[in-house]
Amino acid sequence: MSFPVTECATIILKPGVDIESNTPEADLWKQTLSTVSQQPGYLRAFWGCQLEDPSVLHLLIDWESLDAHNAFNASPAHDPFVKNIMPLLAGLHIHHFRPSTSPSALITASPIIEFATFYDTTDVFKSNLKKFFSTIDEAHVGGGYEGNLYGEVVEEIAKGGAKEGQGKAMRLLVGWQSREDHLKFRETELFRENIGLLREGMSGMEVAHIPLKAV
Repeated sequence: MSFPVTECATIILKPGVDIESNTPEADLWKQTLSTVSQQPGYLRAFWGCQLEDPSVLHLLIDWESLDAHNAFNASPAHDPFVKNIMPLLAGLHIHHFRPSTSPSALITASPIIEFATFYDTTDVFKSNLKKFFSTIDEAHVGGGYEGNLYGEVVEEIAKGGAKEGQGKAMRLLVGWQSREDHLKFRETELFRENIGLLREGMSGMEVAHIPLKAV
């Protein structure tokens, strides 16, 4: 049986590359997104650069199935697609995850997405992640919090796309009105009382804040 997946492409842009303005690089990026959007099994996509480091670009693509993305990779359209995007890239790593709900509803409602990856995760961590957000959602915290979704990463991965030390991972997306709202939430008693749940059953994490926009 096929299941929808979200492709997560982390792109390190070359120094000086500007895809937000009216530049040749921006035109290449638009062509890249157009090519992807025309592929069988493509559902939707979102992209944005980290607030913490604007040279790091995240592209999230919802596919009908992992097979649909693999079919694109094996298609005649793929090599020209890669050739087109290469002038923009200093680095790239890709994986997929199966979200608990469709990312589109959360992303379109939230100006900022907290984009977190937890590494070397166990069943205990998965259970604790569910408990943590059940508690947060039941508390109706407000304060700019827009909701969350999470899911297991399909491949085994390591920090920064490294080849060494790969293992199971979990992806988490949390919607916020602003990065400041997230930082304020981290100072609340509710957060301090429950954050221990997310420190068990994993070996490390990475977090960034991204204003994602729809393709």
